[in-house]
Amino acid sequence: MKNEKIVIYRNQLFKSSEPFIALQARNLPNFQPIFVGREMYSEPDEGVETIDLHRSSKFSKFLHAVTAKSRKINREIDKKRPLLVHAHFGVDGVYGAKVAMFLKVPLIVTLHGFDVTVDRKRLLTSPSPALVRYGVLRKKLASDAARFICVSNFIREKAIEYGFPEEKLVTHYIGVDLEKFRTIKRAAHAKFRVLHVARLVEKKGTRYLIEAFRMLERSKLPHFHLDIVGDGPMRPDLEAWVALHGLHKSITFHGVKSQDEVLNLLEKSDVLCQPSITAENGDAEGLGMVLLEAAACGLPVVATFHGGIPEVVLDGETGILIQERDATAIYKALILLRSDKAYCRRMGENARKRAETQFDVARQCIELEKIYADVLGRK
Repeated sequence: MKNEKIVIYRNQLFKSSEPFIALQARNLPNFQPIFVGREMYSEPDEGVETIDLHRSSKFSKFLHAVTAKSRKINREIDKKRPLLVHAHFGVDGVYGAKVAMFLKVPLIVTLHGFDVTVDRKRLLTSPSPALVRYGVLRKKLASDAARFICVSNFIREKAIEYGFPEEKLVTHYIGVDLEKFRTIKRAAHAKFRVLHVARLVEKKGTRYLIEAFRMLERSKLPHFHLDIVGDGPMRPDLEAWVALHGLHKSITFHGVKSQDEVLNLLEKSDVLCQPSITAENGDAEGLGMVLLEAAACGLPVVATFHGGIPEVVLDGETGILIQERDATAIYKALILLRSDKAYCRRMGENARKRAETQFDVARQCIELEKIYADVLGRK
């Protein structure tokens, strides 16, 4: 029985692109999570406890966005007596700090990526009140939080550069559900299927993957198919470019899919391709959870030497890493993996083994609770 409660704070709860937050909380062996935030983007699993402003007035939500305070949240959460607040993303940490202060409990913040890579001037000039608050109050957050969990060593280094105190930083990989994401025997099919799962923004490098498919088409190598899962501001332009170059038969845009639907596509694919780049505003990948999911499914990866990716994908062992913005290198890597099936299969097997030893969410959550215990002053 999980008797001790903690707050999991995120302004935007249960986003389809962030299943890892609920996954981690659900796998805590000794603590019961209470999800707290402003909006609820999808319904939580049965039995999950939430406190939010989802059905509150627009004015209440706006006031919370601007001030980070909510009487409703404070009133309801005070009854639960949680031991600590764990906020995801630095931006949300500023809001979680208000909750922790009200409860007089420690604050832990997980830093995922953009919160320590985006240029600080961009935060201060953003139209988002939450981003502006983070830009203004970042130094206060650095002082208020008891610990900052970094999703990769890359993010830890970036956090130091960003001004977060080194002694408060710890690297911790979230992990993946190895029971749900598993290796299966893939059926033979005519097409070599490449999967790309991403929010369609600059840093995901989707345009370079599409350019690689244009090269495949030009080389009269038609036995490839690209499945793009995700949505975002770049989607209309990417779809228009695909149509302009006659690539619609070999590239499918699926839009946003549930985690179960992504799993189904992972099981039908031959390789995952995530050619991430450093965006013009500095935004970079912290780790990339879909890389862990692909590894658990025994899928090799083509990705870039970027952000925390090399901490998951071992070049030449579990996948192929290339330089950023190099469509030709993507093209060559896909041809190599298609032509050498034994090499492709061996990489997938190595990826699964690495997932079992390094990225098992159950094992990682035991380690996470050690961080909680340390912050709470327990041995």
